[in-house]
Amino acid sequence: MDTRVPQRPLELARNRHFEHRIEPESGSYPSGMTAEIQIRDSTDTVLLDTWVGTVTPTAVTWLVDPEIADAIPGGSRYTLAVLMPTAPPTWRDWFVGIFYRRYRWQ
Repeated sequence: MDTRVPQRPLELARNRHFEHRIEPESGSYPSGMTAEIQIRDSTDTVLLDTWVGTVTPTAVTWLVDPEIADAIPGGSRYTLAVLMPTAPPTWRDWFVGIFYRRYRWQ
């Protein structure tokens, strides 16, 4: 079994909401599951912020205000983790990666 966590970049844009959505490949997410994006600096040592997702049976979503998203520097690292409602509850890392900044020229 492959236990490596998939790596995926996430995009941030100045003065824009950060929006992210994950849907189950099949079935639904279990009741009581929680999800968060833990954000660390580019050296992966300092925790900068944690964004809690909204979990429903059909999706996990994040909508982060621009003022909060703008405080995250490009190159920051993230871990998208879920807490599964098992006995005992179990944290699982679903994705890891780097935030990159998309700059708009006006």
